[in-house]
Amino acid sequence: MKITSWLWVVVVAGCGGGSTSSPDAFVADAAPDTITVAITSPVGGASIRGTRAVEVKGTLAAAAPITSVDVKVGTTTVAAIFGEKAFTATVMVANNANTITVTAHDAIQGSGTASVDVDYPFVHFTDFPAATRVLGQTAADIGTQRTTDASTMKFAVGDPVMIGATLYVPVLGENRVLGYSAFPTTDNQAGDFVLGQATLADGVAAVGADGLDQPSDVDSDGTKLVASDHANNRVVVWNTAPSTTHVAADVVVGEPDFDTSTGGCEAARVKGPIDLTIASGRLIVADTNNNRVLIWNTIPTTNGAAADLVIGQADFTHCAGNDDNQDSVSDLGPTARTVRNPIGVWSDGTRLIVADSANNRLLIWKTFPTSSFTPADVVLGQPSFTTANPGLSATALASPQFIASNGNQLVVTDTNNNRVLVWDDVPTLSGRAPDHVIGQSTFLHGSANDDNQDDATDATPSARTLKAPRGLLLTATSLWVSDQSNNRALVYVP
Repeated sequence: MKITSWLWVVVVAGCGGGSTSSPDAFVADAAPDTITVAITSPVGGASIRGTRAVEVKGTLAAAAPITSVDVKVGTTTVAAIFGEKAFTATVMVANNANTITVTAHDAIQGSGTASVDVDYPFVHFTDFPAATRVLGQTAADIGTQRTTDASTMKFAVGDPVMIGATLYVPVLGENRVLGYSAFPTTDNQAGDFVLGQATLADGVAAVGADGLDQPSDVDSDGTKLVASDHANNRVVVWNTAPSTTHVAADVVVGEPDFDTSTGGCEAARVKGPIDLTIASGRLIVADTNNNRVLIWNTIPTTNGAAADLVIGQADFTHCAGNDDNQDSVSDLGPTARTVRNPIGVWSDGTRLIVADSANNRLLIWKTFPTSSFTPADVVLGQPSFTTANPGLSATALASPQFIASNGNQLVVTDTNNNRVLVWDDVPTLSGRAPDHVIGQSTFLHGSANDDNQDDATDATPSARTLKAPRGLLLTATSLWVSDQSNNRALVYVP
């Protein structure tokens, strides 16, 4: 830092002896200082999940004392707590793209600034929206089954997954996973390749490494593709996600080999698995007919690998639903640690959410369980952890089945109420009502394909009605709904 000053001295001479006058010195304004501001957290491009409150931290470097540090997001500015070399502040991000700007000032009017761009994933939903696109049918008012071809979706069930630009869609009624090289942009768009079948016109159930029997979900860690092969009582793993037709899987989970499909109740067996998810390297499977959720700490690389953890049961040899006392007999009702026919699972590696279908509720663990039989922290759809009745209201559910989340919003198929529910933040307290409903105009309607909302099923579906929705994919800008009994998928782009 360089500061320049001038000292003016006036000398006055007089007769008969001199006198010297030195008036007060004048110091000019200092040249502004240069301040270095560096944001160390969050990093650029960070995706903010779970809370809008973001802690901003960084370092400061300046020769003169710092007098203020401001942190701005959008039109809101907050004052940071700062010292000689560092600062911290908490700001609230808005939806989607956010720029966080930090500005520091010093005592001699110098300033420095830095900024970072972050993302808060959020999709703006409205009630009873019309779908933007329909897949599996030639028009939105058609819901009948069609002869299998490259575009059909007979009994579409399960959550699709995007791996890079490629979309994988489980189609239960055609015993296949339909692949699109890019997210569909037109109605009734044909798939580009298929897994589980020899051609795009085939739909026969089969066992073996290249066969499928009612695949009900897919997911990925970004490289591998895993599929829940429901009627074969197994999960299959492709070590590299295929992009061509009829590629054989590499690993089977839940059975000792690719030719066995009997199922069972033990650590290395499953029975009727439906949904699955991958989070923080873990494979999490809804072992539906065994009334439990199984967790592998890593995605298995060998056939028949045993699970590491079980939710809903105390050990790997008990499989009765709602069996809190573990006597292998179902109790009269559920508890916070039991489940009955769980279908949907979702996790971000920190939280775990289970759609406990036959108990007509969602269970939320705020912290990922590290031991078996851990009780849930939050229940939605029921007034307490010990009730299980289906219902139709803003706070009731009837067979919730599939879950999607971007880490900030929670989306659930309330299947028997023929609707999809959206919470604009993941609830942390029991009983929280959702914010939006899709497939119905209010939370008090639940009939299938009821476009005029007279509580009676219409003759045909429409672009805004649903019939037993059973699958979700939430992207950065859209929502995919697998509309099972209308043999189609709907894409909403708000």
